[in-house]
Formats: sequence, structure tokens, C-alpha cells
Amino acid sequence: MRATHHPVPAWREQVGSLLRDRKPVVVAEMLVVVLIPALWELLPLPRTIIPLLLLAWLSLWLRQRGWGNVGLRHPESWLLTCSTGIAIAAAAAILGYTVVNPMLLRLTGEAATANGLAFLRGNLLAFLALLAFTWPLAAVAEEMVYRGYVLNRLADLFGQSRLGWGISLMLSAVMFSLAHGQYGPRFIVTSSLMGLVEGGSYLLSRRNLWLPIVVHGMSNTISLALLFLGL
Repeated sequence: MRATHHPVPAWREQVGSLLRDRKPVVVAEMLVVVLIPALWELLPLPRTIIPLLLLAWLSLWLRQRGWGNVGLRHPESWLLTCSTGIAIAAAAAILGYTVVNPMLLRLTGEAATANGLAFLRGNLLAFLALLAFTWPLAAVAEEMVYRGYVLNRLADLFGQSRLGWGISLMLSAVMFSLAHGQYGPRFIVTSSLMGLVEGGSYLLSRRNLWLPIVVHGMSNTISLALLFLGL
């Protein structure tokens, strides 16, 4: 049975063509991505990834692309993807908690805090609830937005060369960190570094989103587990 192909409306083709071919439009699109988290700081709006996820979906839809085109597809090996992601997250956690965070604490003079999550200590129910919350809305949704959407749109702007992907990787990591600015300067730096790790994982996996999703999810899981254990 043949698949039915519906014609693309003329208006969608015209808008999609602008999004695909005009670099100033890509710049405007990325400015919106930066502006939405900034509005969270200025207005009493709920802090959620959903508006950015909807923007990403709309951009892909107008350009006649889907999430599979930017990496949300089955990896070649689930076992290799999961084991590699866990190893990367563990290595990043060890480096972060033994080197990066202590150095940033000394440089900034900040006190080591739990960012409002001190209630997690010994609270198994809260720990499990946050895990159930953070995997879909942080690990999956944020990787879809910042690696699947933002990183690829920046590569549309700077080119698909190694240099273009390198510039896009760094800028997407900065944009990712600015969306977490409510936690202070130290967290902006650490989330920038994690953005580089997760973006690098995306490129390492030949732009499959599941490796950075596992890295992101396991990094959050490790952090929540340490808070739960009081460490």
C-alpha cells in the first residue's frame, strides 16, 4: 500500500524557504532562543523548557524536517550508547567535583550550596520524584532543544565544516548555560562545560541525540544522588 503524500501549502513552503536559506532569519531565530530564558528572569513566568521545545518543533516543521533528521533516532547499539554515556557522565562528575567546582568556589568566593535542593538529603520519595521529572524534561527535552535544534541551526549559520561545527558547539554551550543563569556565575561556567561535553557527545555519536541524552540524564542523576546521600 503506497504512502499518501500531501502537498505542502504554499505559505509553509515560503516560510520554510526563508528559514532554510536566509542567514539573518537564523540569527533572529537564535536570538529568540536566548530571549525566552531571559524573560524568565524579568517576568513571573514558569521556568520550563516547553516554549523552546515548541519553537524547535515549529522551526523543524516549517522547514519540512523532523526530530529524526536532527538525531532522535535509534542508535546503532543501545548497549554501547548507554555504557558510553554513563562513562562520560561519571568522568565529568569526578572532574567537576574534584577539580572544576573547588577551583570555581575559590575564584568566585561563593559558598557551596545545594541550589535549593537541600530537602533531598535522605528523602527517598523526593529523590525518586525528581528523577522522574528530570529525565524527560531536562535530559530528553533540553538535548532535543540545545543539541538537536540549536546546535544544528547554528551550523546552518556557520557552515557544516569542522570549523563551523566547532563554533556552533561553543555558542550552543553558552546559550545552554545562560538558560541556567538563575543559579549564579559558578553554575553558568559549569553548565557551559557540560554543554560542551553533551554537544561533543552528540557530534561523537554522528549526531545521534541518545548519547547526549544519556550523558545529561546520568549527570543529573549523579548530582541528585550525592544530594540525597548528603555528600
